Amino acid sequence: MCTSIPYLPRQQGNLSHCDRLHRGDIMDAGGEDLRPLLRVFAILTLCIAALVPAGCSGTEPIPPVREKTTPDTTVAAAPLTTTTTEEETPMQPSQTTTLTIVYDNNTPVTDGGDALRTAWGFSCLVETTGTVVLFDTGGDGPTLLHNMQELGVDPASIDIVVLSHFHSDHTGGLAALLDACTPDSVFMPQAFPAEFKAQLGERMRVVEVTGPTEIAPGITSTGEMGSSIIEQGIVVQTADGPALITGCAHPGIAKIATRIAEKDGLALVMGGFHLKDSSDAQIASVIAKLEQLGVVRVAPTHCTGDRGRTLFAESYGERFVHVGLGSVIVIPETE
Repeated sequence: MCTSIPYLPRQQGNLSHCDRLHRGDIMDAGGEDLRPLLRVFAILTLCIAALVPAGCSGTEPIPPVREKTTPDTTVAAAPLTTTTTEEETPMQPSQTTTLTIVYDNNTPVTDGGDALRTAWGFSCLVETTGTVVLFDTGGDGPTLLHNMQELGVDPASIDIVVLSHFHSDHTGGLAALLDACTPDSVFMPQAFPAEFKAQLGERMRVVEVTGPTEIAPGITSTGEMGSSIIEQGIVVQTADGPALITGCAHPGIAKIATRIAEKDGLALVMGGFHLKDSSDAQIASVIAKLEQLGVVRVAPTHCTGDRGRTLFAESYGERFVHVGLGSVIVIPETE
C-alpha cells in the first residue's frame, strides 16, 4: 500500500508506483492505462467492506480493562434540616435514657465495682428507646470488653459507634469491639485521617460528620468543633431535657455547651471537660459560664482532673453527679 507522504520531486526515470500515483500518473511501466483496473479494485473493496460485521474492523478501539474495586462505604453525614414553618417540630425525647460509663480512668464510685478495670480513656454506653450507641471506645480492647462483661453489656446490642476525636484513649478499643460485634455504622469527624477512615470503611459503614448531624432518633452530633484538635460531642434528648456528652472537650467545654444550650438548654453535661491542667481561676470561669447557660446538672470525669471535679462539686452541690467507671445514670430518675 502507498503511504501518504509529502511529495518530493524526482527525475522522471526514477519514479516509483507510489510517486506516479501522487503525481496523478495512472499508466504502468508498459504504458498501459490502469484506470479500468483501479475501478474494479475500488468496487471489490466496497463489497468486502459491506460483508465485514460491525465491530470486527481492525481499527476498533480495545475496551479498557476495569480494575477491581471495593465498595466505598464512607459517606458524608446529612446535615440536620430545619423546617420553614413558624413552629418547628422538636425532636422527641426518649422515654427512658440510660448512660453507663464502661471505660474511665476514675475509679468506681459505687459498690460492686471491684472487678472493673480502670485505665486512661473514656467510653459511655447510651441506651435510648430503640437505639444503643457507644460513644468512644476507651484506650484498649481487652479492658473495654472486660468491663462490658462485668457490667452486663452485650456488645452485640450496640447499633452505632460514635468517635469524638482521633486520640488513642478514645479509639483504642475499636478494633477489638468490631471483632466482637457488627454495629451498623460509625460516626466520626471528617477530620479523621483518610487512611483510618479507608481501613475502617472496609469493615463497616463510616459516616463523616462536619456540621450538626442526626445519629439516631433523639441523638445528634454537635458537629465538628475546634481547630488544632477537631472534636464532636453528642446530644441526647432525654425526658429531663438535652444531655451533652463529651469525650475530652478539647475545643472547650463552655464553647461546646454554648452551641447547644443557647437553643435548647441543657439538663446535663457529662464526660471529659479537659481541665486537668487548668488553674482554679480558669476552672471557676468555666463553671460560671455553665451556670450562666443554665446547665442543670454536671457529671465531669476522665480528663477533668481531681481539682476540677472538686470545684464543680462545691459550686453545683446536689446538682453535681459524682461519676466514674461503672456509673449508671438513668433519666428520668427512678425511685
